[in-house]
Amino acid sequence: MMMNVRRSSGRLVALMVVLLSSWSMVKADGLEAVLGGDGKRWEGHEQSPAVVGVTVKEKQGLRFAGEFAKADGRLYWDAGNLQMDVSKVASIKLTVYVENAANLSYVNLYLRSGNGWFVGDSSEVVEGWNTLSVVPGSMRKEGNPDGLDKVQGMRFSLWGANVGPASVTVCGVKLQQEKVAVDAQNVPLPPKPVLPSGTSRLGRTTRGAITLGLRVPTNCRRERGGRSWTRSQRYEGICA
Repeated sequence: MMMNVRRSSGRLVALMVVLLSSWSMVKADGLEAVLGGDGKRWEGHEQSPAVVGVTVKEKQGLRFAGEFAKADGRLYWDAGNLQMDVSKVASIKLTVYVENAANLSYVNLYLRSGNGWFVGDSSEVVEGWNTLSVVPGSMRKEGNPDGLDKVQGMRFSLWGANVGPASVTVCGVKLQQEKVAVDAQNVPLPPKPVLPSGTSRLGRTTRGAITLGLRVPTNCRRERGGRSWTRSQRYEGICA
């Protein structure tokens, strides 16, 4: 019974370690490089102004901004020459600061792969701080993208709601890994400890007193009269 409990405990600990590590936040090297810095990696289209690095509310970020000439207008920017694999990413979270949100309908993040795109869900925003969440596995396809493991570019789009200026400043990005399914029965157990020659590990009850696994020489015995070993005797032993 003791062996079964110990074996089950080992599996449980190993399972918890795997699950916790699978949900840990990983460093988003590729996205941080693109959505950070001075913004020179981004190219604006259709009269979209250049992306610039700014400080907003004591946080550094990249500002995507412009003015909508018509209510249903669009501003968008592309960043290329990327080599990213987001196939094992559960979510991409962007921390953004929005100004003139009344002029914005929604925001989109695109990932370019091969001859197509993965398009994130449209995110409505409010004035001030927002968190935009994109789930790569749920992104819809446009064209013929190669796969989420072969991302070569990104696109950030602002869609207008009213004529006038608007800006979205990206101040942070985090990636969360997918949850990994683990079979507890197949989790390897830690190796058994190797005891020195001539010793044994006690794990049984001696007249109702549990020995708690203390090591004693194998040629030692209990005192006469059926009494359990004393504290010192458990370490030093009473040898024949």
